[in-house]
Amino acid sequence: MAFQPPQREPPRGTAPKVLDSTPVISVLVPTEVSVIDELRAFVVAYTQQRFSKQFSERIGVTTHELLENASKFGSITSEISFEVRQDRSGNVLIVVGNRAVESRRRLLLERVEY
Repeated sequence: MAFQPPQREPPRGTAPKVLDSTPVISVLVPTEVSVIDELRAFVVAYTQQRFSKQFSERIGVTTHELLENASKFGSITSEISFEVRQDRSGNVLIVVGNRAVESRRRLLLERVEY
């Protein structure tokens, strides 16, 4: 019998393309910067079994950047949802979700709008 990961509701505002894709990796991690390097190493090692080494390294860099932002701007009391997904066309999507307190959300928006 194949392992079936628990089904979770997608975050509010999830793009249709994400909903029409299959998870390759799906984890919840604590909001701690110390976890980022370990998860990145795992993601690179795992995705090298499915994709080229060069592409897996790019996935690793993206993983690091997105998790670092989620840790910096998210709520420290909630977990970060992280997924690597692949759609029917073979496109890879990296989806990160987290809760944020209003002051950190405003700070992030200021940086994006700058």
